[in-house]
Amino acid sequence: MKTIINIIVDNDGYIIAKPDGNGEYVKVMPQGIQRIPCIPFYQSAWFATGKDVRPAVSDFAQAANLLHGGIKGCSALVACPADAIVADRIMIKENFEVAGIKKPRLISKTELGQVLKYTEYIAISVSERLLIVEWYKDSVVAEVKYYNKASISKKKLYADISNIRQKSDSKIKILIFDACNELAGIYDMGMVIDASRMIELLKTMSQAVFNKKTLEEIFEEEEISEADYSDEESQVIPNEIVFGEQDEIK
Repeated sequence: MKTIINIIVDNDGYIIAKPDGNGEYVKVMPQGIQRIPCIPFYQSAWFATGKDVRPAVSDFAQAANLLHGGIKGCSALVACPADAIVADRIMIKENFEVAGIKKPRLISKTELGQVLKYTEYIAISVSERLLIVEWYKDSVVAEVKYYNKASISKKKLYADISNIRQKSDSKIKILIFDACNELAGIYDMGMVIDASRMIELLKTMSQAVFNKKTLEEIFEEEEISEADYSDEESQVIPNEIVFGEQDEIK
Protein backbone atom coordinates (compact mmCIF):
# COMPACT_ATOMS: atom_id res chain seq x y z
CA MET A 1 0.00 0.00 0.00
CA LYS A 2 1.30 3.43 -0.91
CA THR A 3 2.21 5.86 1.83
CA ILE A 4 -0.55 8.19 3.01
CA ILE A 5 0.65 11.71 3.73
CA ASN A 6 -1.37 13.92 6.07
CA ILE A 7 -1.21 17.65 5.34
CA ILE A 8 -2.84 20.80 6.69
CA VAL A 9 -2.99 23.91 4.52
CA ASP A 10 -2.55 26.67 7.06
CA ASN A 11 -2.27 30.45 6.81
CA ASP A 12 1.50 30.40 7.14
CA GLY A 13 2.41 27.33 5.13
CA TYR A 14 1.92 23.59 4.65
CA ILE A 15 1.92 21.47 7.80
CA ILE A 16 3.23 18.00 6.96
CA ALA A 17 2.74 15.19 9.47
CA LYS A 18 5.82 13.17 10.36
CA PRO A 19 5.21 9.51 9.48
CA ASP A 20 5.91 8.04 12.91
CA GLY A 21 5.41 11.07 15.13
CA ASN A 22 2.62 11.45 17.67
CA GLY A 23 1.18 14.69 16.36
CA GLU A 24 4.61 15.83 15.24
CA TYR A 25 5.01 17.80 12.04
CA VAL A 26 7.09 20.21 10.01
CA LYS A 27 5.79 23.46 8.53
CA VAL A 28 6.90 24.66 5.11
CA MET A 29 6.18 28.03 3.51
CA PRO A 30 7.00 28.12 -0.23
CA GLN A 31 9.80 30.53 -0.98
CA GLY A 32 10.15 32.78 -3.98
CA ILE A 33 6.50 33.82 -4.18
CA GLN A 34 5.15 37.30 -3.69
CA ARG A 35 2.66 37.29 -0.84
CA ILE A 36 -0.46 39.33 -1.52
CA PRO A 37 -2.31 40.70 1.53
CA CYS A 38 -5.50 38.76 2.39
CA ILE A 39 -4.76 36.21 -0.36
CA PRO A 40 -3.80 32.63 0.61
CA PHE A 41 -0.20 31.77 -0.18
CA TYR A 42 -1.21 28.92 -2.50
CA GLN A 43 -3.07 31.44 -4.66
CA SER A 44 -0.10 33.80 -4.64
CA ALA A 45 1.95 30.99 -6.14
CA TRP A 46 -0.41 30.78 -9.11
CA PHE A 47 -0.59 34.53 -9.57
CA ALA A 48 3.20 34.80 -9.55
CA THR A 49 4.02 31.90 -11.85
CA GLY A 50 1.00 31.41 -14.07
CA LYS A 51 0.40 27.77 -14.92
CA ASP A 52 3.90 26.64 -13.95
CA VAL A 53 3.69 26.26 -10.17
CA ARG A 54 6.64 23.87 -9.89
CA PRO A 55 8.92 26.48 -8.27
CA ALA A 56 6.25 27.22 -5.68
CA VAL A 57 5.77 23.57 -4.67
CA SER A 58 9.42 22.56 -4.73
CA ASP A 59 9.95 23.45 -1.05
CA PHE A 60 6.96 21.35 -0.03
CA ALA A 61 8.06 18.45 -2.25
CA GLN A 62 11.59 18.50 -0.85
CA ALA A 63 10.40 18.48 2.77
CA ALA A 64 7.80 15.78 2.15
CA ASN A 65 10.30 13.60 0.31
CA LEU A 66 12.76 13.85 3.20
CA LEU A 67 10.07 12.89 5.71
CA HIS A 68 8.48 10.06 3.76
CA GLY A 69 11.33 8.78 1.62
CA GLY A 70 9.63 9.80 -1.61
CA ILE A 71 6.11 10.97 -2.34
CA LYS A 72 5.68 10.17 -6.02
CA GLY A 73 2.48 8.19 -6.43
CA CYS A 74 1.51 8.57 -2.77
CA SER A 75 -1.95 9.46 -1.51
CA ALA A 76 -2.63 12.41 0.77
CA LEU A 77 -5.43 13.65 2.96
CA VAL A 78 -5.36 17.44 2.98
CA ALA A 79 -7.17 19.59 5.54
CA CYS A 80 -8.08 22.92 3.93
CA PRO A 81 -9.28 26.23 5.37
CA ALA A 82 -13.00 26.28 6.09
CA ASP A 83 -13.63 29.07 3.58
CA ALA A 84 -11.89 27.32 0.68
CA ILE A 85 -14.19 27.56 -2.35
CA VAL A 86 -14.06 25.39 -5.47
CA ALA A 87 -11.36 27.53 -7.09
CA ASP A 88 -9.21 27.27 -3.94
CA ARG A 89 -9.57 23.52 -3.83
CA ILE A 90 -8.63 23.16 -7.48
CA MET A 91 -5.45 25.16 -6.88
CA ILE A 92 -4.56 23.19 -3.75
CA LYS A 93 -5.22 19.84 -5.42
CA GLU A 94 -3.18 20.70 -8.50
CA ASN A 95 -0.30 22.01 -6.37
CA PHE A 96 0.02 18.59 -4.72
CA GLU A 97 -0.38 16.74 -8.00
CA VAL A 98 2.46 18.82 -9.47
CA ALA A 99 4.54 17.87 -6.42
CA GLY A 100 4.02 14.17 -7.26
CA ILE A 101 1.11 13.11 -5.05
CA LYS A 102 -1.23 10.85 -6.99
CA LYS A 103 -4.41 11.05 -4.96
CA PRO A 104 -4.81 14.21 -2.88
CA ARG A 105 -8.16 14.06 -1.09
CA LEU A 106 -9.38 17.36 0.35
CA ILE A 107 -11.53 17.99 3.42
CA SER A 108 -12.23 21.05 5.54
CA LYS A 109 -10.09 21.09 8.70
CA THR A 110 -13.23 21.68 10.75
CA GLU A 111 -14.62 18.31 9.64
CA LEU A 112 -12.07 16.77 12.00
CA GLY A 113 -14.46 17.37 14.89
CA GLN A 114 -16.19 14.18 13.75
CA VAL A 115 -13.14 12.19 14.83
CA LEU A 116 -13.93 13.39 18.36
CA LYS A 117 -17.25 11.53 18.01
CA TYR A 118 -19.24 14.74 17.83
CA THR A 119 -22.14 14.80 15.36
CA GLU A 120 -23.06 18.31 16.49
CA TYR A 121 -20.59 21.05 17.36
CA ILE A 122 -19.63 24.64 16.65
CA ALA A 123 -16.32 25.05 14.86
CA ILE A 124 -14.40 28.31 14.97
CA SER A 125 -11.47 28.69 12.59
CA VAL A 126 -9.48 31.37 10.83
CA SER A 127 -8.20 31.61 7.26
CA GLU A 128 -6.00 34.15 5.52
CA ARG A 129 -9.18 36.06 4.72
CA LEU A 130 -11.79 35.47 7.41
CA LEU A 131 -12.83 34.16 10.78
CA ILE A 132 -15.39 31.40 10.26
CA VAL A 133 -18.02 29.99 12.60
CA GLU A 134 -19.73 26.76 11.48
CA TRP A 135 -22.53 24.83 13.12
CA TYR A 136 -22.14 21.13 12.37
CA LYS A 137 -25.31 19.12 12.83
CA ASP A 138 -25.54 15.43 11.92
CA SER A 139 -21.98 15.77 10.62
CA VAL A 140 -22.83 18.40 7.98
CA VAL A 141 -22.63 22.19 8.10
CA ALA A 142 -26.10 23.48 9.01
CA GLU A 143 -25.09 27.13 9.29
CA VAL A 144 -22.00 29.20 8.66
CA LYS A 145 -21.04 32.79 9.44
CA TYR A 146 -18.08 34.74 8.08
CA TYR A 147 -16.36 37.67 9.78
CA ASN A 148 -13.64 40.17 8.97
CA LYS A 149 -10.97 38.81 11.28
CA ALA A 150 -9.39 42.25 11.64
CA SER A 151 -12.45 43.81 13.24
CA ILE A 152 -14.70 41.12 14.77
CA SER A 153 -15.45 41.70 18.45
CA LYS A 154 -15.92 39.12 21.16
CA LYS A 155 -19.35 40.58 21.88
CA LYS A 156 -20.56 39.95 18.34
CA LEU A 157 -19.02 36.49 18.23
CA TYR A 158 -20.50 35.45 21.57
CA ALA A 159 -23.94 36.74 20.59
CA ASP A 160 -23.98 34.89 17.27
CA ILE A 161 -22.84 31.64 18.85
CA SER A 162 -25.50 31.97 21.54
CA ASN A 163 -28.12 32.40 18.80
CA ILE A 164 -26.94 29.17 17.19
CA ARG A 165 -27.11 27.32 20.49
CA GLN A 166 -30.70 28.40 20.98
CA LYS A 167 -31.63 26.55 17.79
CA SER A 168 -30.31 23.29 19.15
CA ASP A 169 -31.76 20.90 21.69
CA SER A 170 -28.36 20.11 23.15
CA LYS A 171 -25.42 21.92 24.67
CA ILE A 172 -23.06 22.20 21.75
CA LYS A 173 -19.34 21.72 22.17
CA ILE A 174 -17.25 24.58 20.80
CA LEU A 175 -14.08 23.55 18.97
CA ILE A 176 -11.46 26.17 18.08
CA PHE A 177 -9.31 25.06 15.14
CA ASP A 178 -6.17 27.17 15.27
CA ALA A 179 -2.83 25.93 14.00
CA CYS A 180 -1.20 29.36 13.80
CA ASN A 181 -2.18 30.86 17.18
CA GLU A 182 -4.31 33.61 15.65
CA LEU A 183 -7.31 32.92 17.89
CA ALA A 184 -5.57 32.98 21.28
CA GLY A 185 -7.91 35.77 22.39
CA ILE A 186 -10.89 33.37 22.43
CA TYR A 187 -9.25 30.18 23.71
CA ASP A 188 -11.40 30.46 26.83
CA MET A 189 -14.51 29.79 24.76
CA GLY A 190 -13.96 26.12 24.01
CA MET A 191 -11.66 23.22 23.21
CA VAL A 192 -8.57 24.31 21.28
CA ILE A 193 -7.54 22.05 18.40
CA ASP A 194 -3.95 23.07 17.67
CA ALA A 195 -1.67 21.84 14.89
CA SER A 196 -0.51 18.73 16.77
CA ARG A 197 -4.03 17.65 17.64
CA MET A 198 -5.24 18.33 14.09
CA ILE A 199 -2.49 16.03 12.81
CA GLU A 200 -3.60 13.27 15.18
CA LEU A 201 -7.22 13.63 14.08
CA LEU A 202 -6.22 13.80 10.42
CA LYS A 203 -4.32 10.52 10.68
CA THR A 204 -7.41 8.81 12.05
CA MET A 205 -9.61 10.38 9.38
CA SER A 206 -7.22 9.27 6.62
CA GLN A 207 -7.61 5.64 7.68
CA ALA A 208 -11.34 5.92 7.12
CA VAL A 209 -11.00 7.78 3.80
CA PHE A 210 -8.40 5.57 2.16
CA ASN A 211 -9.42 2.23 3.68
CA LYS A 212 -13.07 2.93 2.80
CA LYS A 213 -14.22 2.45 6.35
CA THR A 214 -16.51 4.45 8.56
CA LEU A 215 -15.11 6.36 11.51
CA GLU A 216 -17.09 4.03 13.76
CA GLU A 217 -15.19 1.04 12.36
CA ILE A 218 -11.88 2.82 12.94
CA PHE A 219 -12.91 3.65 16.51
CA GLU A 220 -13.70 0.00 17.20
CA GLU A 221 -10.44 -1.24 15.70
CA GLU A 222 -8.26 1.20 17.60
CA GLU A 223 -10.47 1.42 20.70
CA ILE A 224 -10.61 5.20 20.36
CA SER A 225 -12.98 6.85 22.77
CA GLU A 226 -14.12 10.41 23.27
CA ALA A 227 -12.02 10.45 26.44
CA ASP A 228 -8.87 10.14 24.33
CA TYR A 229 -9.45 13.67 23.06
CA SER A 230 -11.38 15.21 25.95
CA ASP A 231 -10.41 18.57 27.37
CA GLU A 232 -11.58 19.23 30.91
CA GLU A 233 -10.91 22.94 30.54
CA SER A 234 -13.08 23.40 27.47
CA GLN A 235 -16.11 25.56 28.07
CA VAL A 236 -19.60 25.93 26.71
CA ILE A 237 -20.94 29.45 26.41
CA PRO A 238 -24.01 29.86 28.64
CA ASN A 239 -27.34 30.97 27.23
CA GLU A 240 -27.15 34.22 29.17
CA ILE A 241 -23.93 36.18 28.72
CA VAL A 242 -22.92 39.32 30.56
CA PHE A 243 -20.65 41.34 28.30
CA GLY A 244 -17.85 43.59 29.32
CA GLU A 245 -15.97 45.78 26.90
CA GLN A 246 -16.33 45.12 23.19
CA ASP A 247 -12.84 43.73 22.82
CA GLU A 248 -11.49 42.87 19.42
CA ILE A 249 -10.11 39.35 19.13
CA LYS A 250 -6.33 39.62 19.29
